[in-house]
Amino acid sequence: LSREVSGKALEVIQTINEWQARGSRVVAVDIPSGLNASTGEVMGGVVQADITVTFVALKSGMLAPGALKFLGEVQVADIGVPRALIEKLATALPAKLRVRG
Repeated sequence: LSREVSGKALEVIQTINEWQARGSRVVAVDIPSGLNASTGEVMGGVVQADITVTFVALKSGMLAPGALKFLGEVQVADIGVPRALIEKLATALPAKLRVRG
């Protein structure tokens, strides 16, 4: 994201969060909508995910302390990127962040 979420997109995020608060399970694809992938900053509003399925490796913003509460359980999906590149990008994970993949 390069700017804050607003308008209809923000309304959709708020509705998803209302469903999640009532017990619906929410899966984020790649990163929860409204969360800056580079910084972990909330950009106007953010989806509260129960599970985040991200591709290749964690995004740097996922490691920001304020971002952790929006991710839920994190699963890294293999999409065929060479293992050597993934290892080069790897970083230590905070204890609170559970990753399966």
